[in-house]
Amino acid sequence: MAGSYFGIQCEFDQSLVLKQIKHAVSEHKAGYVIALDGNNFAIAQKNPEHLQLINSSIVTHCDSSWLPLFINKIHKTTFSNYYSADLFFELIRRKQYRHFFLGSNQRVLDSLKQTLTQYDSAISSMRFVELPYANVQDFDYENIADCINEDKPDLIWVSLGCPKQEQFMQHLQPFLNQGVMFGSGALFNFYCGLDDVPQRAPKWMITHHLEFVYRICSEPKKQIPRCLRILSVLPNALLKERKSSTHTNS
Repeated sequence: MAGSYFGIQCEFDQSLVLKQIKHAVSEHKAGYVIALDGNNFAIAQKNPEHLQLINSSIVTHCDSSWLPLFINKIHKTTFSNYYSADLFFELIRRKQYRHFFLGSNQRVLDSLKQTLTQYDSAISSMRFVELPYANVQDFDYENIADCINEDKPDLIWVSLGCPKQEQFMQHLQPFLNQGVMFGSGALFNFYCGLDDVPQRAPKWMITHHLEFVYRICSEPKKQIPRCLRILSVLPNALLKERKSSTHTNS
């Protein structure tokens, strides 16, 4: 069920997330899907522009395992998250979309192509394009869009890391004729089959909401600042959400 929580419009029903993506593709819309992880959440609490970016998405789904726990406690709901990794694989497995893979590096992209082709042989003819390292405002969006528009993909996966990939998608959208974009973060690493890139946490850690622990241990320099950012905004965000809930129910 969709709703506004912590100021963010979010859809928790997995079937409706997939339905909205399918509808956007059928309408040949150009837009983006937001995965609401802890980092996106924390940035949105402090940055109104990022909050607006998130709320301008085709749909935002909850990629965080702990955020539904807080929402359920405050609002007496029974929401659960929808991991980006699971959404990614579901859309690959359906074999009904033309994909375009953008970002990361060519070694990961080449290996990812080999791996995904095992699930959908049509992926062997799809595009896997590395992006040059650049600040988000310095990309040649018109040229990148020309390459994508020529291919006419349904779904576009962008791996640049949060919040860069979200900002990239917002900048790219006006130049696209069609295509639903996703900020894929580390998903290319998870599914590329290479042993020397960061992997997804074991299933038991994911089940027990401990994936963040695994990622901290795997990439401490990257993940510790993100966790501190989340912790810095969480108390005030929870207080505001609880007050909002009290006023709504009174």
